[in-house]
Amino acid sequence: MARCAPVEDLFEEVFGDALLAVTRFEDGHDWRVTALTGAAPDGDLLARLGLALQTEETLAAPVAVPPQDWVAKVQRDMPPISAGRYWVYGSHVTQIPLSAQIPILVDAASAFGTGHHESTKGCLLALDRMSRHLRPKAILDIGTGTGILAVAAAKTWRVPVLASDNDPEAIRVANRVVRQNRVAALVCCVVAEGVAGRSVAARAPFDLITANILARPLAALAPAIARRAAPNARLVLSGILAVQTAQVAAAYRAAGFLRTRTTRLGEWVTLEFRRP
Repeated sequence: MARCAPVEDLFEEVFGDALLAVTRFEDGHDWRVTALTGAAPDGDLLARLGLALQTEETLAAPVAVPPQDWVAKVQRDMPPISAGRYWVYGSHVTQIPLSAQIPILVDAASAFGTGHHESTKGCLLALDRMSRHLRPKAILDIGTGTGILAVAAAKTWRVPVLASDNDPEAIRVANRVVRQNRVAALVCCVVAEGVAGRSVAARAPFDLITANILARPLAALAPAIARRAAPNARLVLSGILAVQTAQVAAAYRAAGFLRTRTTRLGEWVTLEFRRP
């Protein structure tokens, strides 16, 4: 799908009350958008959607989803996971974490980040490795989603963490996750675009910056992130398909960062950088 924003508004305009949820995801150079509706859309609705999007590159493929117990499905699909010392679980889990593990409570919500996606897991593994030698004083999590990386950082280093996202709904979810994990005294969640805004400027420079978003915005943010990074700062970047690695790496090399590690999980890559 060639254009995205404000795609959620377009879907809501076309489907009205029948629309239950909309998600979007960058698939290479295209956008894949999934809309969940209460009833199967007819040909007229699909035609109206094509007109609303005003592009011939839109492919609409309705798929019928059989009725099922969605609570049971979520519980099956979201078992607790381990990523290094981090143990990520939902509120439906009754299992007790091991004493050496760092528990992070995250339920499925209207924001990205439950630890099950390879990009999030790659970031958690990177934070766990860094915890053995890194002692940051200020941390920034860009595109925080549910706040999972901000919570992980706060529980690991017990230092202030600024969690930003350009989606107010994500910040609402992140604030709840932060409270549930009892790190509200350390994590501040703000609506911000990238590293812009007074909250980011006031807390800069940062010794550790994480960003699990998408390759193209990551590459575009490289100069701005460099301005907010302290000397010897570390970066953890993900949301990058393997084929996009060179694009992101080149942007951060040009901004003065040295790549220190590349981790691939499936088709997704997590990149680690250091500022000299």
